[in-house]
Amino acid sequence: MQRLAIDENYLGKAHKYITVLLVLDTRAIVLVAKGGGQAALKGFFSQLKQAGSKIKAAATDMAGGYIAAVMTHLPKAKLVFDHFHVIKLKAHCTGLLNGYDEPIRVPARGCGPLEGINNKIGALQRRAYGYRNYEHLKQRLFTLHHTKFSLVG
Repeated sequence: MQRLAIDENYLGKAHKYITVLLVLDTRAIVLVAKGGGQAALKGFFSQLKQAGSKIKAAATDMAGGYIAAVMTHLPKAKLVFDHFHVIKLKAHCTGLLNGYDEPIRVPARGCGPLEGINNKIGALQRRAYGYRNYEHLKQRLFTLHHTKFSLVG
């Protein structure tokens, strides 16, 4: 496990937000947690530290909670922002950057595979008419790509 992607997904009134963490190398979901931001990732990062994993890069959107979590718990990992959010920010700041001489480079797609997973989660929710039980939803997400890996702890 060397490259991670972190994103949240809104599931409606019943479950609110969930945080999904994906290993980009294998496309396996390793975490589905209630809520969002730094609090949702706290337990995962403690298990990761105990397992001795060396994470080289973490991709996320520009949410402050995820940025803080990665910078706090993975100080040696490169933080990669999602392509969509970088383009959105670039378009928003175009007026401010008109006098800037250097071209702005946009990084490679960081969370692309995770955005595809989010699309599958939405389709799964629609097909099942929603899940009443959070644990059933969580187990279904783990079997979405036949997850073979789990953290020991």
